[in-house]
Amino acid sequence: MSTVLTIAGTDSIGGAGVAADLKAIASMDLHGCCVITAVTSQNTQGISDIHPVPARIVASQLDAVFDDLIVDAVKTGMIYSAEIAEVVARKLSKENAPIVVDPVLCAGVGSPLFREDLKAAMFDEIFPLATVVTPNRQEAEEFSSMNIRKGSDAETACRAIYASGTRAVLLKGGHFEGPMVTDLLLHDDMMTEFTSPRIPIKVHGSGCTLSSYIAGYLAKGYDVRHAVAGSKRRVQDAIAMSNRLGKGMAIINPMATKQKEAMKYPHIEQLQKAVRTIETRLPASFIPEAGSDFVYALPNPQDFSEVCGVEGGFRHVAPSTERVGEIVFGNSEWITRAIMLLNLEHPKLLAGLELKHTEQNEQIIRDLGLVITIARNDEFGKIIITKDEENGHPFEQLGLVPDVLLKFEGMEKVPRFGVIGKDPDDILKKIGPCLDGVTR
Repeated sequence: MSTVLTIAGTDSIGGAGVAADLKAIASMDLHGCCVITAVTSQNTQGISDIHPVPARIVASQLDAVFDDLIVDAVKTGMIYSAEIAEVVARKLSKENAPIVVDPVLCAGVGSPLFREDLKAAMFDEIFPLATVVTPNRQEAEEFSSMNIRKGSDAETACRAIYASGTRAVLLKGGHFEGPMVTDLLLHDDMMTEFTSPRIPIKVHGSGCTLSSYIAGYLAKGYDVRHAVAGSKRRVQDAIAMSNRLGKGMAIINPMATKQKEAMKYPHIEQLQKAVRTIETRLPASFIPEAGSDFVYALPNPQDFSEVCGVEGGFRHVAPSTERVGEIVFGNSEWITRAIMLLNLEHPKLLAGLELKHTEQNEQIIRDLGLVITIARNDEFGKIIITKDEENGHPFEQLGLVPDVLLKFEGMEKVPRFGVIGKDPDDILKKIGPCLDGVTR
């Protein structure tokens, strides 16, 4: 088993620092070990005290680890002072493991985590040893001595930090504005952008978690670009599946991707049961001639591989007939794309069932009191256009969450339905009166 060493401070609440690092490392099936640089009295609302560990104790911790283990990658977080930075640099300069430097200056709650003499020591002593340095906006401004206002400023700041001698700089985009988050990587004198939708959750520990993931991928032998790409994906899960345990910021969940993997089989089982119910109990008049789709996504689905559905779709069958088509991940039908888009605004919506549209079926759906969303963008591009046909108000104003998508497509604007829910059982509940015959 490969080993990743984190050199960082503690967090009493368990959301950042060494606690987050070790959880992230463990989630990648790696062994994590740690060297503590400072003990903080910290929670989701702020930091009340910092006690730096004496430099000689930091040095002895480093000796204890490197004298006994082969370390495959190192991640540094809170270093706190120039004195500690010099001890860390002296030891790491003798090792060959890749090093990820998260140049922590402030906690996610905004409190400073460094002594003023730290910045010069980090730039001169630690950065030159780094495989990649991962500053956020504020840290990049501090270490580049400039304000970052636009894209060209970000590139200039990256190059200023790159001049320290580090092999790569990843400027994280979480502290910038906009619906998308773009992380900018400077590596081998080439800029690469990694963009993802912004998740509207303020979390504690995202920087620690991301840099630990990168160290984990480097320990596994990935190159820098692939390590960043994989880590970006994992941290999206970690933010989306964060936990609001305290009174302040949400606590990031570094185990999220691991937890999603464990959800796959239960998702398949639940969808199988629901599909069998639909196949045998829903009147054939609701199932399209070409077959229907029933899909169920993992939390925060990032692509089709995280949505399961019936391979090839399904049709109405007799109760004694075996179901045709396996439940597989990778379904890419329109209802899947709709779920992935809706999930950005409504994270609890994870399942979708396609139904045949007729005037009679539409009336039945309306009689059930379900909220119908009109989706007029064929490719589900930027946003689903929502409208309450009865009152003419956008759903956002009414605070309503859609139950049904009514999608128009093709030259003749043929409509079709998609029933949306939290999970397959939620969808069965919504269309319950339709099962075993429609009641009007």
